[in-house]
Amino acid sequence: MLMGPLLRIEWAFLLLVVPALAFGQSTNTITSTVTGTTTVLSDMKIELKDDITEVFRNIDRQEGRNRGNVEDVRQLISAFELRVDSKMTRLDEQIDTLESKLDLRIKQALENPLSQ
Repeated sequence: MLMGPLLRIEWAFLLLVVPALAFGQSTNTITSTVTGTTTVLSDMKIELKDDITEVFRNIDRQEGRNRGNVEDVRQLISAFELRVDSKMTRLDEQIDTLESKLDLRIKQALENPLSQ
């Protein structure tokens, strides 16, 4: 049983055949035309199924690549976070060291008898 667009094509074809019969065209001509049209429609149906299958295969492959890309990006983000954390720790240590040195110099400057 034909469905969807193929059913509409069949009905359109019948609407063309019935008037042709009324005008006296031979049934052999109409039968050969119907057979040819049916063959073409069957071929189109097979080609459409193949195309749809290929599209779904491509979608599945792309989804696999996307999942792989997501994992790669997550790994890059994690590595970047580790680098940033280590740099922040190093900077905090440098700031603490500078504060200690500055406090020591300020203390020495305040305790220096020549500074008064």
